[in-house]
Amino acid sequence: MSFIELDPVHSKLAFSAEVVKPRVSIDGGPETMLPGWRPCRIAVAPGPHRVEMWMTWTVNKNYGRNAIDVQVPPEGIRVTWKTPGTAFSKGKMAVSPPGVEPVEAVTAGSAAGGIGANPAAWHPDPTGRHQYRWWDGNAWTANVSDNGVASEDPV
Repeated sequence: MSFIELDPVHSKLAFSAEVVKPRVSIDGGPETMLPGWRPCRIAVAPGPHRVEMWMTWTVNKNYGRNAIDVQVPPEGIRVTWKTPGTAFSKGKMAVSPPGVEPVEAVTAGSAAGGIGANPAAWHPDPTGRHQYRWWDGNAWTANVSDNGVASEDPV
């Protein structure tokens, strides 16, 4: 297993953003609310992944929403997302090696406080081994599906 280190950043003038937590979706999976405006890590399998980040700001539920495709090496990768200067612009995303500072681990599909961000449903498999994997509302399960045929593969 490897990881994507997420580094959300807001401009110095946007200090009010501190009250809102950034969000991420990996490979089109469930929305995950990050713990705040500091780096954190989500475990993923090495290989190609799509990282989408945004925040909810008043009535704009997709403030700064943007995505980037990354190739995650075994040693992990850092994805930085910076809030945009205007309400309907995309946030800026960049890729770099992981940082050296200690970071918090986050479970994909979780929200602050460990409450599931999305109800149970089939989503694209975050490991990339199958078309879909079952999200039970709290965690990924061993239940997978390829071309409509269900089977099991531990996460």
